[in-house]
Amino acid sequence: MSEPLQAGTGQKEGGKTVAGQAGDGFTFPKWMYAGVFALVSVVVIYAIVSGLILQKVGIPGLFELDFASPAQPQAVPVASRDFVLGQWQLQINPAGGNVTMGTSITYYADGTLTGTGTQFVNNQGVQVPLSGTWTFEKLSDREFMLSATINGSFYQNRFVIFDANHIQNEDQNYVAVRVP
Repeated sequence: MSEPLQAGTGQKEGGKTVAGQAGDGFTFPKWMYAGVFALVSVVVIYAIVSGLILQKVGIPGLFELDFASPAQPQAVPVASRDFVLGQWQLQINPAGGNVTMGTSITYYADGTLTGTGTQFVNNQGVQVPLSGTWTFEKLSDREFMLSATINGSFYQNRFVIFDANHIQNEDQNYVAVRVP
């Protein structure tokens, strides 16, 4: 004989939850609760990862999880003279130790360049204005040769394009960054 329901609670006197309407005597098997919980959990996780709900959760300043869809990768620009135009910065440590060199050069469409070179030795900097001319030679879609005469000295360097704002000098192993 089943236990009587307490009025308006939807529970039997023994504290067991009853599904359905009070008095019909129907109960779900225990394994079904775990299955429903697992299914709901999977749907919620999918919605979060897909960016449908809760794109960012956490406590600002303490921790944050960002589930927004990742940005689509940008296509690597094709090597061209126009790609080189503009201002580029680099910093290298050619001798190791306490010597660092930083350069900022702007390449113009008319084949000229201007900029500033700074050499630091033991944190003491010497700044030198730079000017000269440059030429471009395409080696492949992602590689080019940049030849320049700067303050009377000739330089020739091969670069590989990482993305629209980063190129690597393969010969001297440094990365130059485009200045917006």
